Amino acid sequence: MARGRTVRLVVLLSAAFTFTSASFLVVEPLYARHVLHRPPSQFALFEAAAGTGAILTGLAISRVRARLAGQTVVAASAAGYGLAACLFTGTASVPVAYAGAFLWGVAGSVFGAVSLTTLQQVAPVHAHGRVMSVTATLQSWVETLALPLGGVTLAAAGVRAGALILAGVTVAAGLSGLAGAALARGRSGG
Repeated sequence: MARGRTVRLVVLLSAAFTFTSASFLVVEPLYARHVLHRPPSQFALFEAAAGTGAILTGLAISRVRARLAGQTVVAASAAGYGLAACLFTGTASVPVAYAGAFLWGVAGSVFGAVSLTTLQQVAPVHAHGRVMSVTATLQSWVETLALPLGGVTLAAAGVRAGALILAGVTVAAGLSGLAGAALARGRSGG
């Protein structure tokens, strides 16, 4: 029963993660132009900073990956990803935005490793293929929806506030997952 809850949580957190990530394809060029007053090509430089953070983290995390798993760790890493996205786009400072983009890449790499490891550990072996295919299908749908919803959010709230709202989806999902993990621990007495 607890394993099924954890699988559902990880799948839903992955959807929130994908939503924020995909919507930021709309956010980043507009953020660079309208908040930082840089050309939209600045987007590529932010992607390079995020990619550098992701690659360096991926190299480091391979040594500790087996220890990074479980509902609490997945939820905390999702919230961290959203918070890094908030740091990235919640500022008008170019250096802070670069630091945020780098940390966003770090957090994305951590979430990716932790969520996959947790799914592999808690899903029954005979269901791995189904769990992974449902997760991939849901992420594809969410990614498709996130692009127009990201644009609508930015149009309605403005670039900076809209970016924070879109990043807040993953923060809220991660915090909800942490609250659920705490409740589950309380019920089980551990």
